[in-house]
This record gives sequence, C-alpha cells and structure tokens, in this order.
Amino acid sequence: MAATITADEHVEPKQRTRETRVLVTSFDFRPGVGGIATVAYELFRALNARDDMQVRVLAPTREGADAFDAASEIEVVRARLGRSYLWSVLPFARAIRKQIRLWQPDVVVNLVWLPDGVATRVATVGIRMPYYVFAHGVEVLESRRTLRKRLRGWLSPWKRAVFRDAERAFAVSHYTCSELTAFGIPAERIDVLGNGVDAATFSPRTKARDLVDHYGLDGKRVLMTLCRLHDYKGVDVGIEAFARIADEQPDVQYLVCGAGPDRPRLERLVAHHRLDGRVIFTGFVPPERLCDYYNLCDIFVLLSREDRLTPNVEGFGLVLLEAAACGKPSIAGNSGGIPDAVGDTAWLVSPTDVDEIAAAMTHALGDADDRQTLAAAARERATHLSWCAIADRVACALLEQNPRAERSVSGVGAAAQSPQPTPDPPRPPVDTERPPELAFPAKVNAVQGLERLKPRARALINKHVVR
Repeated sequence: MAATITADEHVEPKQRTRETRVLVTSFDFRPGVGGIATVAYELFRALNARDDMQVRVLAPTREGADAFDAASEIEVVRARLGRSYLWSVLPFARAIRKQIRLWQPDVVVNLVWLPDGVATRVATVGIRMPYYVFAHGVEVLESRRTLRKRLRGWLSPWKRAVFRDAERAFAVSHYTCSELTAFGIPAERIDVLGNGVDAATFSPRTKARDLVDHYGLDGKRVLMTLCRLHDYKGVDVGIEAFARIADEQPDVQYLVCGAGPDRPRLERLVAHHRLDGRVIFTGFVPPERLCDYYNLCDIFVLLSREDRLTPNVEGFGLVLLEAAACGKPSIAGNSGGIPDAVGDTAWLVSPTDVDEIAAAMTHALGDADDRQTLAAAARERATHLSWCAIADRVACALLEQNPRAERSVSGVGAAAQSPQPTPDPPRPPVDTERPPELAFPAKVNAVQGLERLKPRARALINKHVVR
C-alpha cells in the first residue's frame, strides 16, 4: 500500500507501545528488477509481518510504482530523486528527514551505502537516530577505471564513515563481510545474514507448455543461465564450455535468460561456434514468470567471476537460491559470495576454467543419480532459507537498539498473547524551523580533501535538507 502525505501533515502516533518502527531506504526497489530490489521487498515484507515491527519503505518514484504500491503488503512512500546515485543524495536526505519528523521511526535501515546510507547520515545531522546499512558486494569494492567509479572512489571517506557509524552492517555473504573488514570495519559489528527465498513462490512444477512450445524444448534437456547480461556474469565462458560438449550432447539446449549490454558480444560468440539454435536468448523475463523459466531447465548455470579492475563481483547470487527452491542443481562459479548461496548443493567450478566447466556439464548431464541427489538437497536447503528466517535475524539486531520494543524471538502472535497497552503520546516533532548547528563529525572533517568542502556541504544541507 502507498502512503500519501497531504498538505495537513501531522505526526503519526504509534498504535502499540511495543512496536518498533523501521524506516527502510531503498534506491533500488520494486517494480524495479534486480537482487537489491528483491531483497528490499521480500525481506522487509517478512519483517513487517511480525507483530512487533512496523515497516515503511522510502523509495524513488518510477514508472509502474503506483500500481505496485497499491497492491503491496508493505507501506511505501515515494520521493522524487535524481537519476544517478550522486544526484539523489540531497533530495533523498530531505525525504528521510521529513519521514523522521512525521513518522518518527525508531531506526533507519539502508539497503546500500550510496545513496541510501549517505543520505541518512546527512539527514540525521544533529539528531540521534540509529541506522543500519546492508552490504551486498560490488558497491563495497573500489576502482578508478571509469569517471563514475573515480567519483565514487572520492566518496570513500563517506563510505567508511557511513559503515563505521552504523549500529551494525548487514553483509549478505562471508565474502562481503571480508571486504568490509578489509575496509576497516570491525568484524564484531558485522552480521552475515545471507539472503532468503520464498519456497512457495519458487517450487518444482511441470514445464510450462507455452514456453516449451515457444522455445522448441520438447524432448530436450536444458542448461539455463538467468542473469543480467554483463561480461562478469560468465555467460561467455558457459557458451565456450557448451561448445565443447554440444556435439556429444545433441539433445541439450542452452537457454540464456535476461537482458543487458553484453548480449551482442555473446550472440557473436554463439555464431562463431555455430551454435545458433542450440543457444537461445530469451531476453528479459517478467518476475511473475521466473518460476516457470527455472522449471524449464535440468541444470542451472551461473559462472560469475570476480573482476577487481572494473570492479564486478557476485555478492551472493540470489538466482541460485531461487533455482534451488525449484529443485534445480547448479553448476556455479567459485567466486565472490556464490559459495554461501549454494552451500554443498552445487558443482562449484573455477569460473574461468573452460575445461573444468565443460567436464562439470558432461558429468551433470550424464549422472542422473548425482543430479537428483543434488536437486533434492538444493530444494531442502532452500526451504530453510526463508525470508522470514532472515527477517527474524534482522529483528534481533534492531531490538537490541530499541529498549521500548518487545523482546520476542519470532514476533508472531506477540500482540495476540498480551493485552494492548494504551498508546504512547506522540513524541514532539524534530524542530525544523530552527535547525541545530550543522557540523560534520571530526572523523570526517579530518579526512584529507574533505575539510575544504565542509562549508559548501553545510550550506547545501541547510538549504535542501533542513527546512
């Protein structure tokens, strides 16, 4: 459901004293696609289902947002932000500060450090507001390869400050955790959460007849990759490996699902190996049909590789968990956070070793018993990695910082098991007519090159954030 703030804006009092209000900032959010957008919606939908939590998501306006928000199970407030991360910081900060004043959350959870975390840090200057930050993978790495990456690199002091001053950082994998510790964030302030999957939405099904007919898959065995088509995703190596076994496996098709800038190069590679008709590019897959596509395949393939120069990396690999929930074993690249995503339910291979990948394909296609054993293990593991389980871990971290909240492990049924207390009187709103003296923390001011920007930054915050 969408929340609309009208001209007669007012403070919204809590209905239950044992309820923790969680403001979630997410620059990437549904109806957008991608791993972070999925995590933002699914995880906080599960958190909102707890009796001791109330979630409101602050996300950018975008095409299709009104229809999505109207049907959403969580409250979404939209803000007009810039098209890029950097240009979104100040308008995002204004929107966050407005929500703090009107909705009065107990904590703020940021899905990424830029722009979400930086905007929260700017918005809470002079305010005691605990916040948390997620770390997924590539956004933690740094590079000077492109102008955009160099600009982000110049914000490295802000990144360090955002993570250092957060109550805790939530890492989606042990790989991401190690990158944060290498960046100087103490390991004891990082929780490795992993990601979850909805095992009811993603489950084994019979093959969708319309898709089988459309792609000509009758009587075929299918390898499948589903991802954004970027070079680091390893689809090129998958095609190279498939070319080596294609003649020996005439009944096997390789389905490449997804859109992205690397598709023209991949199509040229397919033509070079004369695999037209054997490698099929499906293009973008609508979210509502993801499960049908997963169930087309016999083996799922994701060969993402770590590229420190660009940089690019698979921080977790949510598609591997979704495929597992559909009962599909995987051939997965042993890089980044992928080992956390698959556990011991996949054939882990070097993502750049074509011979090893081709051998894994041959084995997986030829050994039905091994394939079925891994498929069953993958499905079983996925059923235990629910979004509710991840939400409970997030809730435990949030409750530690909110002594007014009920200390419940699962949150389910807490309200029903105890009488409802009288609502607290609303807290006084933050005084935005006379803003506090704005000054960046000394640890940030001391960073070389940032001190000279402080007066201008303070002026921008006063003008655009605190009104």
